[in-house]
Amino acid sequence: MMKFSSFLNLIFFSFFALLSCTKDNQSHPFQTSKDIYILGGQENGFPVIPTYWKNGSPVVFLDSLLYPESIAVSGTNIYIGGWDQGNITVYYKNSTRNVFDDAIFPNASMGLKVSGEDVYMTGVGNGTTSYWKNNTPVEVDWALGANSQVQSSGPAIASAFAVSGDDIYFAGQVVDTIANNGIYVPMAAYWKNGKINLLDRAAVYAQPTGMVVWGSNVYICANKMNNLNADGSFTMGGSDTAMYWSNGVSVILGAGYASSIFVSNGDVYISGTTVDGSAVYWKNGHQIMLAPNANTKGIVVIDNDVYVAGNLGYRYGVYWKNGVVDTLCTNGFITAITLGN
Repeated sequence: MMKFSSFLNLIFFSFFALLSCTKDNQSHPFQTSKDIYILGGQENGFPVIPTYWKNGSPVVFLDSLLYPESIAVSGTNIYIGGWDQGNITVYYKNSTRNVFDDAIFPNASMGLKVSGEDVYMTGVGNGTTSYWKNNTPVEVDWALGANSQVQSSGPAIASAFAVSGDDIYFAGQVVDTIANNGIYVPMAAYWKNGKINLLDRAAVYAQPTGMVVWGSNVYICANKMNNLNADGSFTMGGSDTAMYWSNGVSVILGAGYASSIFVSNGDVYISGTTVDGSAVYWKNGHQIMLAPNANTKGIVVIDNDVYVAGNLGYRYGVYWKNGVVDTLCTNGFITAITLGN
């Protein structure tokens, strides 16, 4: 049973959090055809106070151990994935806590998706798990067979998810998969209903960070380490590169990091951060600057307006609407953004 003093502390933290973050957002309410949810935490001392903002209004979680990483909405149900101070991977369905006992990577909750009553989360368990479905680990066939360029060796590791109708997609890396001058390196790929699909040569050393299925089109954003030279060789130690694929064809965005991807009316939006630490997003490959000394955590588009969630400096949880910044929390952080149904 929770001690009474601990209960009072939780109530105090929740009340303080509401006071510290409500004022700014009441002056700038969201007016959209769908609800916008932004996830983060507040750092009024220890522990972190997990919070999400629905259309700018904060809702505080009473689990003071939760570090929130991802959020999904299905109907009236709110799902939040993260990890607690004991490095235990968890997700919440509303107020119900679910624990992944065999998860060994606490950031596995970054790929949380919901389809109907099914909950999908990316991650790694015993070294062969690709993702979880409803708390059950799922292993996916990563064997590529004989190929002049590819030699499969190692488990598939999911890092991004998409659900379209009855089809389940996930993107990730196949470890030690491609032989390049006798050196084995990781390569990005995606799976549809468990069947692997290889990407082009730019997939080498690339780690997917987001995935969207729009109609029959599959879009994947990723961060790429090292440089691919014209002769097919690699230069180690090159700048990290933000990129995406449209139906397997790569598009290089530039030096930096891609955090998420969103498709609206055929336009491709990707949030990211440049190598010099500036928050940006790309629309169809064209970069739009948001702010220096900032980073992004996600992007959505609704009613022709572009919303990017992220962090300004080290203490300001913010979002940008069409490039104009507004503050959610002055002493905290943002980790994700999503739309309601």
